[in-house]
Amino acid sequence: MRFNPLWLMLLFLFLFSGGWILLMPLFLMMIVFCGGIFLAGASARGLTKAPRQIWDMLFDARVRANLTLCHAACNVLRRNGWPGLTGSASAAGFFIDGIDDENAVYEASVQALARLKSGEKSLRILPESPVFRVIAMGLSALPLVVLLAAAGSANAVSVVAAVVLSWFVAPYVAPFAQGIALSGSDVTGLQVQGAAFRVFTATALGGRFSSVERGVEVSTAAENVIEAEIVED
Repeated sequence: MRFNPLWLMLLFLFLFSGGWILLMPLFLMMIVFCGGIFLAGASARGLTKAPRQIWDMLFDARVRANLTLCHAACNVLRRNGWPGLTGSASAAGFFIDGIDDENAVYEASVQALARLKSGEKSLRILPESPVFRVIAMGLSALPLVVLLAAAGSANAVSVVAAVVLSWFVAPYVAPFAQGIALSGSDVTGLQVQGAAFRVFTATALGGRFSSVERGVEVSTAAENVIEAEIVED
């Protein structure tokens, strides 16, 4: 099937005539994925996990607690000579990308948990967090796009400019977003169980594109909980 330039012309007219507003969800997806990969410094696998991470963080207190501990552990590791570390969390624990020292991560996690329990709330803020950079980009770009639409000055060029501007604003907005999202997280009921080195690989388009994450996975559990094994007679 040959390419018809008419489709390109129609697309150009559609975008620059104001019809682009119907593509708002697509622009937001571009902010989250493309913007996050190239501007927020996240890996491709990290960005594919971003929607699930944000959803779980909003509705699962355990994920918020583990993400808070993940940020705190990254901050402790940074002060111990491991700069630029980031991670993601789940209900079972968290994963710190870019480090292979299991003992260092375990000790930093235990220390971070103790300091959080003692009231050191500043540890929960991790400026390098790619997920919160992406959230900050979305929160910064959306009001700009709405203002452009209200003023009748919205087009594809102005939307791209708003996204680029949101990238510059994101590092300043991300800490506030973390403070709000993680302020209610309670880590007092957590305990660190263990840490293990992991390698995760994600592929797309039949293996033409791949992303590899190497790091340490930390498992957590509720404090003072004894796991029982059920034995059937």
